[in-house]
Amino acid sequence: KFEGKDIDVGAFVADQTKLGKIFKGSVSPKLDVRGRGLAAGDFAGSAEGPAEMRFKSLQLDTLDLLGPIGDALKKSNKVPGLKLTAVGGKGTTMDAFTALTKFIGGKAKLQKPIETKTNAGKMTLEGAAGLEAGPDLDAVLDLSPETVAKMTGDKVKLKKAVPVPMKIGR
Repeated sequence: KFEGKDIDVGAFVADQTKLGKIFKGSVSPKLDVRGRGLAAGDFAGSAEGPAEMRFKSLQLDTLDLLGPIGDALKKSNKVPGLKLTAVGGKGTTMDAFTALTKFIGGKAKLQKPIETKTNAGKMTLEGAAGLEAGPDLDAVLDLSPETVAKMTGDKVKLKKAVPVPMKIGR
């Protein structure tokens, strides 16, 4: 059992897995997780039990939600003369959220979907993430009208968000 407050999630993940420091942010975990082994990697592959993780914020520099959307728009040629612009920032930043999970065989399965705001719009996540294997998530990004306007240089203006389903980590 472990309970913590405002732990640096990037340092924690880097110390406990082979993923490196791919996260920024803080988490307050409440864990009742058991595992085997002396090395962190041994535990990561055998972790079992419930875990609640409250994030104040989470930034993933390696998760680009908008790049693939822009690439798909460019390839479609549906909007003649459209030139997409970068909307700034590297990766994805998520506002505060709570992840209720259950570890099974080193993989944390979400017990209920996560809903959070990102730098591109509201996002809902479902699925699992392995301590060693990384994420295996289904997501829906409600791409905000402001983000679409920024991406298109104000050439496309929406009245409401556009849901964009995506896979993360597969």
